Amino acid sequence: MNDKTSVRVSGKMAAYVKRLNDPKHPQKIKFKFSAQARDVIKVVKAFGELTVEYVDDSEKTRFFPPLNISVREMGADFKYCYEKFEKWFRRIYGNEEWLKVFYKFEENRIYELYQCVNQDATISYLHNLPMDLIFDKGKLSGNELKVLLAFMARAKKTPELGGISICGWSAESLERELGMHRNTVGSCIKRLEMKKFIKLLSSLSNKRKKKYQVCVS
Repeated sequence: MNDKTSVRVSGKMAAYVKRLNDPKHPQKIKFKFSAQARDVIKVVKAFGELTVEYVDDSEKTRFFPPLNISVREMGADFKYCYEKFEKWFRRIYGNEEWLKVFYKFEENRIYELYQCVNQDATISYLHNLPMDLIFDKGKLSGNELKVLLAFMARAKKTPELGGISICGWSAESLERELGMHRNTVGSCIKRLEMKKFIKLLSSLSNKRKKKYQVCVS
């Protein structure tokens, strides 16, 4: 986390209550984060303290979730504030400056937390999965379907790239989350690429983490 002196911002709860009036606010959310509640609070606080660096004094509560609510409520408000802040920041400062902020987010585990809350952990929205993926045995094996579902659950639409769905799963993360051997995961990813269900985005990938376009809607 940042070593700077903690930022004191008053009025966060009033701003939060106002945000709840937006029908798009998720209110409360389930998510998985490899840390305890106090660590979630620490990450959310770091996010709020970073956002206040870019707004006027009168707007310091605009993207700063309150820290005295339940973790599920805090995660939901964090998700809402993160997405609003990113949209606002890109419009005001541009994409290149956003990358600098994004690196700070990564350093402070902020983006890691966002990855955990940017989809419903129950992945119940997958009811729209094309049925032929399940019933056509010639298309996908059970393990391939399992890996593809994980990609679909994590994928996020990217308007600046034409609205395509992008996912940053790594074989190591999938091994842990799905309880599958890393070699099995790696083989499934390769086969899904060959069958054109996912596509490696080389320009957005690095040695540590690869990003894929999910080609199933």
